Amino acid sequence: MNSDDNASIHHNDVRGGLARWQLAEAADATERALVTRIANNDHLAMSRFALLYGARLTRFLRHLTWRRELVGEIINDTMLIVWQKAGCFRFESRVSSWVIGIAYRRAMRTFRVESRLRVAGPQPAVDEGSQSVDAQEQFEITEWLGRALLKLPFEQRTALELMYHAGYSCEEVGEIMGCPASTVKTRMFHARRKLRRALPVAAGVKESTPELDR
Repeated sequence: MNSDDNASIHHNDVRGGLARWQLAEAADATERALVTRIANNDHLAMSRFALLYGARLTRFLRHLTWRRELVGEIINDTMLIVWQKAGCFRFESRVSSWVIGIAYRRAMRTFRVESRLRVAGPQPAVDEGSQSVDAQEQFEITEWLGRALLKLPFEQRTALELMYHAGYSCEEVGEIMGCPASTVKTRMFHARRKLRRALPVAAGVKESTPELDR
């Protein structure tokens, strides 16, 4: 690859990053407007906000627990707090960071209460004859990963979800979780190390290999 190719790739990366930033800024502006209306007891704005965040919060929380009733409970609690506290939001961070932060704290409280029941919920029956080999393998991989993630401490599991699935930066994760970025990095380090050990066990291998323990 020559220098012109490298320059072209860099230019495209910069343009792509700028486009993503512009989209994020536009989305945040829309959400800020809704929060302002919610602060003035606008029920229609609250309904729009709940629709906007329902799927996003579900994706976030389903990586932390497979218990659907807990996911629904945490989302309802989060939306209630948004309704009650919208007037206190000072717009010093993105609206999404504020909302995810609320959901994180509600989840942390709920999971502590439900700590002994925090297990993977029942999975839907799978008709193996109707699935392709690739689909069955993908299902198994997803199931293994879910089991391994649920073995992580709550704070480590949340840090992984926020960075890898939700796309937040280390600094934003620290803001959401109420800790320094250095603490987030430490949690990520330990989470990745534990996942390397937990994945073989979740897949049915009783002992992890030496390579995975390094």
